[in-house]
Amino acid sequence: MNNNIYNVITAFDCNGSKMLIVQMNRATCIMSDAEYNRIIIAERKYKQWLRRNGA
Repeated sequence: MNNNIYNVITAFDCNGSKMLIVQMNRATCIMSDAEYNRIIIAERKYKQWLRRNGA
């Protein structure tokens, strides 16, 4: 995983689920709120693992 920078541009409701327009580095995409949270948590765990293992 690289050092990605995530910026939430806006949020909207689509068929009862919250969707986000997210800019990652220079690419923009639409994803669900749950998917965004899953990515952020996975990157946080990976960074913690790197710190523990001295990589």
